[in-house]
Amino acid sequence: MTQTLDVVQQPAFAVPPHVVDESGAMVGWFTEPAGVVLQFTRPTRGTAELARWLVGPGYTQLTRRFPDSSELYVVLDMRQMTGRSATARALLIEHSKLVAKQLGQVVVIPSLHLGALYVKVIEATALMLRPFGVHITIEHDLQHALCEAGVRLAAAQDLTRAPARPQSGTGRAHV
Repeated sequence: MTQTLDVVQQPAFAVPPHVVDESGAMVGWFTEPAGVVLQFTRPTRGTAELARWLVGPGYTQLTRRFPDSSELYVVLDMRQMTGRSATARALLIEHSKLVAKQLGQVVVIPSLHLGALYVKVIEATALMLRPFGVHITIEHDLQHALCEAGVRLAAAQDLTRAPARPQSGTGRAHV
């Protein structure tokens, strides 16, 4: 079932996102457990440029926020995606293979605009990536997906500060 392009979508969280791509079409909120909710902000085509942002600056910011995590929980909310380029798909697949050891669970919320056939493409992609250690599930309701996994918004963090150093002799970081 597809919906019209005038669908108004609520942001994943009622606070400004932690990361935003250059065009403003994709935003992300860091979460606990360690991860991110990525969401299209408006009806937008999934372009190679957006994919490059996701696998480049977007991913860099995520791993800076959670440098020691090997179980990242990633939600990709594509409800507002109106189409996507084959190049964008290929970039995301190749990057997923490379970072599989850092990913715990990937949840994809399919586009409302592309119909059931696109869900089949996502299912096939999930099966193709499983041998590489990428675990993808498909959900259709963002809030349900977040509640099921106990996902909540991560506290804001100043990523420009140097990491806290342990106090002399205690082994504990001063925060």
